[in-house]
Amino acid sequence: NESSFRILWQECEDFLESSKSNHKQLAELYELLYSPPFMLKKGFVDFWIPTFLFIKKLDYALFQNDNFIPDLNLEIIDIITKNPRTFKIKAFNLEGVRQDLFNKYRTLIGNNESIVMNKKGFIDIIKPFLIFYKQLNNYSKNTKRLSKTSLSFREVIIDATDPEKIFFEDFPLALGYDLQKLRGDKKLLESFIEDIRNSINELRTCFDLLIDRIINKISN
Repeated sequence: NESSFRILWQECEDFLESSKSNHKQLAELYELLYSPPFMLKKGFVDFWIPTFLFIKKLDYALFQNDNFIPDLNLEIIDIITKNPRTFKIKAFNLEGVRQDLFNKYRTLIGNNESIVMNKKGFIDIIKPFLIFYKQLNNYSKNTKRLSKTSLSFREVIIDATDPEKIFFEDFPLALGYDLQKLRGDKKLLESFIEDIRNSINELRTCFDLLIDRIINKISN
């Protein structure tokens, strides 16, 4: 609340805002604060940036060497202060069709509670997809005898790293949809969600269908 910090706080807010479209190296923020007009000392910056990151922790995704870091803890903060160049940050872009799509994902997993569209909200929604995949048997995890869209959908879950990218880029792309074309088109949005349901169902039932085919062969 101290007025002398407002310009510094706004600079950090602007940096975070600028990362909505692309990942930004955390080291860039350090360099901004070391340079004019701030010219801040390393000791202060090493305290300030982790404080800012902790306060804003639900508004961005943090990556170390391209690996998603779900929790900001003391160990991670220690590594950040020692080597910020290994970290990237990406603020969540939660505007327009993304909000509609987020709500559709929420209803897809059977959660009708109000969820804030931030990091915790993304993680709460991605968990059921990861648990679903983990519970599949080895055949369902490896078979190629699936539709092209279901194969792509499964690969997205296997390679899941960035929660925002999964929902707003990888899933639509895997199922042959353009995020921009989903904007304002409720029928297309419903069709997309229905295709996800179909892929989930295909993965759930593909082993049973294998058993049926074996039984039919033996019967014949």
